[in-house]
Parts: sequence; C-alpha cells; structure tokens
Amino acid sequence: MGIFGPPNIKKLKEKVNINGLIGAFKKGDKEIKSKVVEALVEIGNDIAVEFLYNTLKDKNEMDVLCTIDGVIKLGNSRAFSALLELFKRDIEYYLLPVTGAPKGAAAIGLVSIDKTKAFQPLLAALIDSNSKLELLYEGIYSKNEDPIRKMAEDIMRKSESVFRAQLSLAFELIGDQKAVNAIEELIAKERDPNVLSVARISLKKLKEQIKE
Repeated sequence: MGIFGPPNIKKLKEKVNINGLIGAFKKGDKEIKSKVVEALVEIGNDIAVEFLYNTLKDKNEMDVLCTIDGVIKLGNSRAFSALLELFKRDIEYYLLPVTGAPKGAAAIGLVSIDKTKAFQPLLAALIDSNSKLELLYEGIYSKNEDPIRKMAEDIMRKSESVFRAQLSLAFELIGDQKAVNAIEELIAKERDPNVLSVARISLKKLKEQIKE
C-alpha cells in the first residue's frame, strides 16, 4: 500500500498502465494482487499475459495462488500447459511457508480448462501422493528423531493433505465413473479426517450427478 492509500486498479486498467499494475501486484496484499490479475486478464495484451505466465513460476505461494485464476480465464492450450507445469512442481520448490495449495488449485484449473486432458496427470499425481502418505505415516520418516526433519515432515503432511482435499474436488468436477474410482482410491489411502470428509462429500455429489 502506498503512502496515499491503495493503488487505483480501475484507473491503471483504463490507462492500460501495465507497469503500474505490475508494481501494485508486487507491493500489494492478496486482495490487491487478485484485482491486478483480473485487470491484466481484461487488458489481455502480450505484456500483461506474459507477466501472468511468469508469475506462475514464482517461488512465493501467495503470488502464484493469486495468479492461477487469471491463467484459468485465459483458457487456452498455453494456459493448460503452464498449469500442468505448476501442478507437477514439488512443494519444496516454494519459499516457506508452504501449504500445498498451488498444486491443488492447479489441479482444479486443469479440469476447468480441459477435463479429458486433465484426468491422467491427476491420476498419476494421486498414485504418487498415495505412496508419499505411506512414507509419511508409516515409513522411514516416522523413525527420524531430528527435530528439524520432523518439522519438515509435518509441513509435508499438512501440505499433502491440502493438496489431496483439492484433488478430490478436481475429480468431482471431471464428473465421470473414472473420477468416482479415483476418489474411492484416495479415500482408501487417506488418514486425515478433514481430507476424508471433503473426499466423501465429493464422492457423494459425484455419484448423485452420474445417476441423473
């Protein structure tokens, strides 16, 4: 926020002041960043769009999360590819604190753009996530006595839970029997009660939708 208050995003957009909008994004809070992204999508020129794609590669989770909706609205093959790259990124890529939210938001974004193309990457990520859970809850990690390592593992568990909850929502949006099978597989491996609650609701809605 500047010394005279928050930037006037509407005026910056009307004047197509891309540099001003980018400056507002970099200095702004979550609300300002989201408004800037919306403005850049509406402007839609090459400079505005390139900024959105480049921001998806950022190591700051908030910046990435605020940009994802804008890239989804672009809705083209490049947007799908950019979200897929983000989706495949490990949580270790980001600066602390990490939450796992960008990966989950990317999953929903992929489905929003192309349900058919999104399914296989989502399924592969589910299989990989199921393997990680076994290590995190039962394997070598649980035997580690180093407090720093244990703290890192706790972050990984929480991040994985956030991702898996959003992944179940993404499968729900796909809306077919393959998605039902995927959510059932997620539930079978899950231990976090919050994730189980989200996944079971998604599964129920999806089954009802298929019956209609």
